[in-house]
Amino acid sequence: MQSGTSASRRLVNIGNRCSDDTCAAFCMHNSSAAVDGEESAELCQHAACDAEFNRCWCTGDTVRRMDGACLGAPRPGSLALPSCQASHSALFFLASAYGPEIRKEQIAVGNISRSLSVLVWRAVAAALNTTEVLVSDLQLARQEAMAGMSGGGLITLDLAFAFCAEPEVAELDPAKFEVAYRTESQRYTIFDRRGTVRLVNLRDIRLPSAGTEAPAVPTRLPDGGARLRGQQGASDQGPLLVGIMCIVGVVMVFGILAAAWSLWRRRHRLKVAAEEEARREAEEEGEGESGNHAPKTFRRRLATPGALTGVMGV
Repeated sequence: MQSGTSASRRLVNIGNRCSDDTCAAFCMHNSSAAVDGEESAELCQHAACDAEFNRCWCTGDTVRRMDGACLGAPRPGSLALPSCQASHSALFFLASAYGPEIRKEQIAVGNISRSLSVLVWRAVAAALNTTEVLVSDLQLARQEAMAGMSGGGLITLDLAFAFCAEPEVAELDPAKFEVAYRTESQRYTIFDRRGTVRLVNLRDIRLPSAGTEAPAVPTRLPDGGARLRGQQGASDQGPLLVGIMCIVGVVMVFGILAAAWSLWRRRHRLKVAAEEEARREAEEEGEGESGNHAPKTFRRRLATPGALTGVMGV
């Protein structure tokens, strides 16, 4: 018996074109062997072939896992979740290829697909290790397209959202949250081997100090795209920038002082040399006025020991 992955891959690749039937068969085969304990054959009715990208995906409130199974959003059982207040906000950097879940026309207007929303919900639930999660204020905005990429190439995105959970989240480690979120995200076809997910900012919005950061707001660009405008991370970068400016200022002051000291020493040496030369010339002129009209060179020779004997021929 062939493995599920190879058999399903063969079904999808018949004629190099996918179809709704082959995508559904792929989903059914892998959902039957699901390890999450939540998938069922009913979700495979959402499996479909996207003709534009010639790729299977899961429509509606489902997302397609790497093995082809369609998964829905977590099913929280807490009655308090619909009214819970967001405790944290997160901003992620995404790099992904265009596909059924991330389309150009959606990015242009800042829309987020239902499949991507489900992925975010599942990733947050995995990062918090609970299904009692509520994700809100999902916002997706485009950054600059990667150089040399166009059409179906990679694009860079900002993804912002808020969330709460039951029981209430007391404190989160950003590094652990990012690893768990990224690990879960990469289980789905939205982020294939070329895609990546990185945490930019995670903050507790219940803390008063967190109010210094403005919320992420997508703004329209002249080309019709969107970009997140906000101050995420501004309060963290402020002290760093001030410190760098102080260091640069101190280095500049020391540089100016060193240059001034070097210039002063050079001028002082030139002044001393000029004064010494003037003194010697004054002495020589004084000797000439007293009646000694011998050439300077001859007078210097006479001043040396034995010079007179040589002159007289003795």
